[in-house]
Amino acid sequence: MNIFVDFDKTICPDYSGKTMPMENAIATINALYDAGHTINIYSYRANPDCEQCLGRTVPQEIELMTDYLNKWHIKFHGFVLDKPYFDILIDDRSYNPQEIGWKAIGEKLL
Repeated sequence: MNIFVDFDKTICPDYSGKTMPMENAIATINALYDAGHTINIYSYRANPDCEQCLGRTVPQEIELMTDYLNKWHIKFHGFVLDKPYFDILIDDRSYNPQEIGWKAIGEKLL
């Protein structure tokens, strides 16, 4: 499956890019990756139409997200900056890890 995971308030619980990932986010995302699913990270902050979101440029936003994901050893295939095509959407507005938790998402998808 082609799975899109929102960055803000889904992997990272806030917009800082400095706090620990949400509980079970690392294990669930990495298990989905290891199971052969394509993991794409997206965020409106990296959208070309929002070049100055949070006061940073698109390349700076991508660098911030890449550094964060690498720091926490979260496996992913890439970023998508346009309107995404996906089989499953994991976002704070669909499978919401803030409501059901990452563990429940993993149980549904693995």
